[in-house]
Amino acid sequence: MLSTIEQAATQRKNEPVSAGTVFMYGGQGTQYFQMGRELYQANPMFRRHMDACDDLIRSELGYSLTEVLYQGGRSSSTPFENILHTHPALFSIGYSLSAALRAEGIEPVAVLGYSLGEYIGLASAGCLHWDDALRLVIRQARVLAGHGAPGGMLSVFSAADQFRQRPGLYAGSELAVVNFDGSFCVSGAQGNLERIKQRLDDEGIISMVLPIQFAFHSSGIDGIEEKIRGLAADVVIKPGRVPVYSCMLRRAIGSADLADPGEYCWRVVRGNVQFDETARRLATEIPAPFMVDLSATGSLATFMKYARIDGVKYSHCINQFGKDVDEYRSLMSRLGRA
Repeated sequence: MLSTIEQAATQRKNEPVSAGTVFMYGGQGTQYFQMGRELYQANPMFRRHMDACDDLIRSELGYSLTEVLYQGGRSSSTPFENILHTHPALFSIGYSLSAALRAEGIEPVAVLGYSLGEYIGLASAGCLHWDDALRLVIRQARVLAGHGAPGGMLSVFSAADQFRQRPGLYAGSELAVVNFDGSFCVSGAQGNLERIKQRLDDEGIISMVLPIQFAFHSSGIDGIEEKIRGLAADVVIKPGRVPVYSCMLRRAIGSADLADPGEYCWRVVRGNVQFDETARRLATEIPAPFMVDLSATGSLATFMKYARIDGVKYSHCINQFGKDVDEYRSLMSRLGRA
């Protein structure tokens, strides 16, 4: 098994090409079956790190991640919701894409984590050894699977102010995420979310129920607070080699934020996510950043498009349309690695 994500960096082809590259990592809702399959077949570094994650997941959970992701009969549109599969899968994809880029000589000057993506960011920045970070993700998945109250999340494509201005429409839900001014997510019981979606449909407002079985970033998960806080009792999170921007904190993580790992882990899953605000803060502190979305859908790159932050470039790495190699090569071209 690999010792650290830095092993990929030792095999880099050249020195980093972009002094302002930022790696971004998404969370729940960006998963789908077959994610990364073409790159897994074509890119040895990506495959090597996916296989390392697969080994750890087999030992902890007793199944093969690559078999779950890539077996036949499941398309990217097949519902993929089992938290014991999706949590480790999302970590593994982000971690392995990071390793592939580092092997190309692309090193980030900062990383940004969105919800579960904060754990990938911590590993990428060297705050946590990658296998400790993956074990934390697996522990969280076990707590949710065994003790989490059922719930869900609804993505709404409208101004975030609408949630505050129309409490009757959103009754029974809580504001969980703001992606940009025209996109936010609410969390709540599935029945309430279905009612809200129906009313939004009636008004011609686009919304989408996310493939998530829990009401993350809301009081819907308060019942597991003690268990989540206990997950990191044996974990030490140290300062990273590069800044880690937290969409929960809306800024770069400081040493004081990591002094109590249990508190931090709880805030990641319970606190609101503010992507737009965090990205804008980063853009004032990292000159002319090139922000690379290393989640499986490219959703964060899409958020950057609509956030319209001056002086910021952005790109996805792969997405759900099955042309991973072409998308990866396009990114390498933009980074001068074609």
